Amino acid sequence: MQSIWESLAGEPLPLRMVEVFEDGGGHLLLWSTRIDHFRREIGVCHNEPWAARLDFPAVFRLLEQLRVLLVRAAPYRLCPCGKRETCCPLCEGRGWLAGNQVGIPRAELNAEPGEQLPTHPKS
Repeated sequence: MQSIWESLAGEPLPLRMVEVFEDGGGHLLLWSTRIDHFRREIGVCHNEPWAARLDFPAVFRLLEQLRVLLVRAAPYRLCPCGKRETCCPLCEGRGWLAGNQVGIPRAELNAEPGEQLPTHPKS
């Protein structure tokens, strides 16, 4: 039976890997989306008197660094070993590689705030 799910890299996922990509990757990507929402909430307060001493550029840089760390840690693609090697130096037996291991394309890191990047059914 063929999986109808894809990794962030666009590869078909075997059913045994869907949970890892959906649950684990989904949490990390959801948190990155929440950071985008939080960033917008902070931005709305830019002209409030009580926020006059807040270093907005520094806050936004830190939030962006956190968002990128979360996105890059999410399961991104299947490991070439196919989870057949428990001592694989790339995936260490997990069967998948995170974005920070393969280099997520810049377009995905710079997605619009709140844009969903989790795995998805093929259309």
